[in-house]
Amino acid sequence: MRAPQGLRDSRPPRSDPAARPEPHPSHFLDPGPPAGRLAVLARQRLGEAGERLAAEHLRNLGYLIEQTNFRCRRGDIDLVCRRDGEVVMVEVKTRSGVSHGRAEEALGETKRRALVECATEYRRLTGWRGPIRHHAVAIHLEVLHDFFS
Repeated sequence: MRAPQGLRDSRPPRSDPAARPEPHPSHFLDPGPPAGRLAVLARQRLGEAGERLAAEHLRNLGYLIEQTNFRCRRGDIDLVCRRDGEVVMVEVKTRSGVSHGRAEEALGETKRRALVECATEYRRLTGWRGPIRHHAVAIHLEVLHDFFS
């Protein structure tokens, strides 16, 4: 009882340590990331898989992959490659459906300006004075249900 108000205290008595919560709850009760976070993780994994697939394809075409995920103030460049004495900056867009549009539709004027600014920053940081080209790789994954039915 709390003396001044005459009310019962709902907390367990201090003398009973078993009645207190564990300082670190069991990992078996961990619900994992919230549903929204799962969607973000799935998109990140899809994007990373697309970048790996694009890098492998470009290697097969004779490109040398110098760097992945070059970060700059305006964003990042997925792949920085070299081929025939030129630096080639590659933006990779991967889609697994059409609900957000086709992959290449995500490459508008805003993205183009950001890539040009990243190229300028790349020149400043690396001292590169040769030509820089910009490529895009669009990857569309689609499941063809009952294709042979």
